[in-house]
This record gives sequence, structure tokens and C-alpha cells, in this order.
Amino acid sequence: MNGAVWALRAATTPLGQRYRVVGAFDPVHRNVLLYGGMRYLGPGSGELVFNDTWAWNGTAFTQYTPAVPPPYLRMEAIVTDLHRQRVILYGGDTGDHITREWTGAEWVERAGPSPGPRNSHALAYDTSLRRTVLFGGTSSGAWVQDTWIYRTPLPADVVPFGSGCAGTAGTPSLAATPFTLPWLGDTMRTVVQTIPAGEPGALFVSSFGTTPPVPLGPVGMPGCDLLVPIDVLDFGVAVAGSAEWTLSIPNVPALAGVSFGQQAFVRDVPANPLGLTASNAITLTLGVR
Repeated sequence: MNGAVWALRAATTPLGQRYRVVGAFDPVHRNVLLYGGMRYLGPGSGELVFNDTWAWNGTAFTQYTPAVPPPYLRMEAIVTDLHRQRVILYGGDTGDHITREWTGAEWVERAGPSPGPRNSHALAYDTSLRRTVLFGGTSSGAWVQDTWIYRTPLPADVVPFGSGCAGTAGTPSLAATPFTLPWLGDTMRTVVQTIPAGEPGALFVSSFGTTPPVPLGPVGMPGCDLLVPIDVLDFGVAVAGSAEWTLSIPNVPALAGVSFGQQAFVRDVPANPLGLTASNAITLTLGVR
């Protein structure tokens, strides 16, 4: 049985009739980003090329007005870099070879080596290796079959380790919030889930240090381990069974590659004598987009 099916959506579009519109998922606003396209004007009249940017949220279209929109491109390609939270636009038969990234509010041009002018190429995102792959297309009127990779040499990352201990609602789970990683100049968010109903929230323990697992049975938490040194404590209020922690990361190049650990402790009075359960831990590595 198929899980996904096509269904016609009766929605009015302000884009009008056009073709070769390119689109990709915008992880910042969690909608579909649309760019450009063309409209056929009839025999002998050629076509009208667009360079506008729109969003589709599943119900309605909204036009963006970036300060520096891309030029009028044709047969360009677009793709979403999920880990960097960017939409990448590249190429077009106007000879353009600028890499452009949508930040959620603006198109930003990225300098550096590129595959050069081309059109009719393919872009795809490799989720396993966290990189964008470009293949083929035409360059200077000739078909090419080369492969290019676009990625940051200093990626951000969040890696889980260790195990939590079960409480009355299950075992607390700590992770990055969806589409969030610790990038310089951005706000990092982590979330712990499985907080029992009626409990106020969770304590987030963070540290640049490391420690072997420390059994917490002697203090009233049998089966639980301390996985991160207790250097910094923050409290997150529970909302619908989860609590969130946030950190504004300075845009300081010297911080690239720095790692720290985090673990969460959830209030759960009936669970054990101390009334706390522990989550797994995570290692957060700061990166540069």
C-alpha cells in the first residue's frame, strides 16, 4: 500500500502561468521556496523570464522581496542543504556561475571556486555525507559530465552518546531540535522529551570537560549515570512533554571546531528516591556555514 499519493489542490496562485519554476524546501520557515520561471508570449514574441522569489506554505503563496535578488536565470538548479539550513541556487543559461544561498530572508552570494557557467545540470543533497552534489549540464554550448561537491570544511554537528534511565513516562531523550545545529552566529536549540505530565521541566547540564559514566545509584537514582561534568546548569520549562535549551553562539572564527557536552535531568518524583531521571548525552561541535 502506498503511503503518499497525489491530490489536486484548488489554490489561487499569484504567479500566473509560467514554466521552469524551480523550488526546494526552506528549512528555516518550513515551507517550499520557489524562484523564477518563464512565460511563453506567443509565436514570434519569445518568452518572459522572472527572477522573483515566493514561498508556498501548503495553503497560500507569499512573495519575498530580497534586497539583492538573483538575476534573470533560465535552466538553473536548486537544492536544499538540510544541515546548513540553506537553499542553494546555481547556474543558468545567462552564463551565470555565482553560488547563491537563501538564508530564510535574503539571497547571499558565496565567493570561491565553482563549476563555472552551466545550465541544465542536476543538483542533489547527500544527507549521509552532508554535501551538495552537482552533475553534468552544458557549459559554453557543450555537454559535460563532471561531478562537483559543495560543502563547508568546518561542519557543525550533534552526536549522541550514552544512555538515559527510564522514568514513569519512559526514558528521557536529548537531541538537537529539528533543522538545528551549532553554527557560529546562530542560535542553537536542544530539546529533551518524555517529561511526565504535571512536572515543571528539566535541568540541562553542560560542560567543556569529559567524564566516564558515574553511577548515580548512591544518590538515589539507581540505573542512571552522570555522563557530563556538572559545570553549567540551565532550567527548561516543560511544554507538552518536552523542554528546550537555547544558546546564542557568537560569530567568532576562533570558536570553530570547539566541542562541549550536554545531558538533561528530568523531574519525575515517583521514579526513584531522588525524583529525577537522566537522558542520554550529546556532543555539540561548533561549525561555520
